[in-house]
Amino acid sequence: MNRQLRIVILACALLPAASRIHAQLLHNAPAPEPVKPAEQVFKNIQVLKGVPSDQWRATMQFISSSLGVECEFCHTRGAFDNDDKKPKKIARQMIEMQMAINKNNFICPPPIRFSINISRPWVAPRP
Repeated sequence: MNRQLRIVILACALLPAASRIHAQLLHNAPAPEPVKPAEQVFKNIQVLKGVPSDQWRATMQFISSSLGVECEFCHTRGAFDNDDKKPKKIARQMIEMQMAINKNNFICPPPIRFSINISRPWVAPRP
């Protein structure tokens, strides 16, 4: 047998064992720690409660870029929890207003949960 054929046969023979070892490692891995809401990680969160802490920076960056301002427009450098700037208070009022508009005028359906079963073709679950 030539060398390439032996390598292919060896790889095919070892693949199931490697797959089982990989599955065992994944099964024994500790479950990821749940992400805390922002108000449990950061100080002085008043309006956007419930936002996952791992999405907080992206949320603030989205607001900053949407308004076309830098962080220091609303926040004091090095003391982001201070409420000494008026734009920060106004921004909170605007966010509360937008949340009230959404709550009072739009019906939000419950989130759709999808399941994937690789043993049969994918079908969307029924509500």
